Amino acid sequence: MIWAQAIALLCLIEAVPSHGVRLTPTSIQVGALYQDVPVRVEAVAQPGSQMLVVLRGADTKETFNKKGRVGPVWLNVGKVHISGVPSLFLSFSAAPVQSILSREEIDRYQLDEAAIRRQMRIEPAEFDQPELRSHYWSLKAEQRSYSVQTGALKAEAAGETGVSWRVEFLWPRKAQPGSYMLTAYECRQGRVIRQSTATLTVTRVGLPVAVAALAQQRPAQYAGLAVITAMIAGFGIDFVVSRLGGKRRKLRAAHGAGEAEPEREPTGSRRRGGH
Repeated sequence: MIWAQAIALLCLIEAVPSHGVRLTPTSIQVGALYQDVPVRVEAVAQPGSQMLVVLRGADTKETFNKKGRVGPVWLNVGKVHISGVPSLFLSFSAAPVQSILSREEIDRYQLDEAAIRRQMRIEPAEFDQPELRSHYWSLKAEQRSYSVQTGALKAEAAGETGVSWRVEFLWPRKAQPGSYMLTAYECRQGRVIRQSTATLTVTRVGLPVAVAALAQQRPAQYAGLAVITAMIAGFGIDFVVSRLGGKRRKLRAAHGAGEAEPEREPTGSRRRGGH
């Protein structure tokens, strides 16, 4: 009985963090049958403080083809390298971040679209244009890798440990395996007064791991396997379509023969008609 009470007390303490943040789950496994995974964040702040929760991925570098018009057609005219930006940026707050923190604090912690666009590095320099920075953010937003959700973070009644803030969301499907840092910013009078962090780890398991390893370690074999798989799939679809088409033709032929066959009169009736 004593042990049961002790375990229940420990669970209660874990469920209600004191001026910290709790992340559930802390690890996600991505397999061949991956489904949407709900993620829950709980944070506690002092009464009178505002809370901002940000889930951020490691800095990434991406390369894109630069399109340009050559005469009457559009062609690739070079490569554009974008770096200095997080692979994932999910922000949750009860109010717009601009109403919670000063511009200086937002830029210091990179907490909104404008701050991330300013820290973006684009090479070569002649391709660095405001439109390109805006298009990159829009691309990530379409992929659900970048998101600013105002009003998603909800405050509950204040308790002995402070005010509890909670948010739930679905993990983005296109987020790559790796470690992601969750940070809860407690804010007051336009400044960040406390930070609490947690880590979320995403790993591949099963068939996707084998396919990714084959593509990286043996690209020639991977390309050959991809071609063979595509051929088998093509032959399979062609076989199914031809079988279904053959059955349909037979049914049409049988139906047409039944309609074309003339109706025959009984022999006895023809004889009586002749008398």
